[in-house]
Amino acid sequence: MYFTLVFKNDSNEGPTLSYDVCFHPCVVWYCEGKDILIPNPKIPGYNKGFLNDLFQKESITDFPKKDFKVFNKVLIICHEQGHGYENDLRNLQADLKEEGFTYQVLK
Repeated sequence: MYFTLVFKNDSNEGPTLSYDVCFHPCVVWYCEGKDILIPNPKIPGYNKGFLNDLFQKESITDFPKKDFKVFNKVLIICHEQGHGYENDLRNLQADLKEEGFTYQVLK
């Protein structure tokens, strides 16, 4: 499987910010269909800390839509296709929780 993370704010009126986490064969972060980050090309699964790597890469001080502190709720969409596993999902959930996000998983 692979995952789409949709970062939402409390207003529920939008906008949202979304990223895909794919496994090609290592973890690759995508935004708007473009690969933006490979946290570690030697590790095939999602490791804790890869979310922080995304935050560092995307520079949360950029345009307000990228202020992850505004987007405090995350929707995790699990897609059937791809090479991710349940353990990858658990690590991703642990990362989100550790960073202070609330999340919902859709399978």
